[in-house]
Amino acid sequence: MRPNPYVYREYEYAPAITVCFKGCKRYRVTPVNDHGWYDGQCRFSGLAPSWGEFYEISGNTRDDMDPTPWITMAGSGTRHFHFYLRDEALEVKAQDWSMETKS
Repeated sequence: MRPNPYVYREYEYAPAITVCFKGCKRYRVTPVNDHGWYDGQCRFSGLAPSWGEFYEISGNTRDDMDPTPWITMAGSGTRHFHFYLRDEALEVKAQDWSMETKS
């Protein structure tokens, strides 16, 4: 993905960022947008750090509040990673994650 250098100055010279997930058990891309986020219509509105941030959810992950089916992978990770994009959210259950920048 392309970073926003206007918000995250440390990525000003990075044209791309790759986020990798180790031991991915399942993932899904849910239909949500920034308008829903700011109107309090998202599962984690008011609970998550902010729109566009990548974070890990612990405790009640509220999986049943979104009917989007999960895509199953071969991994066994159970940590829940979440990232709100512009018009959708990426959710991943995996062991760990890493990030690489391309210069």
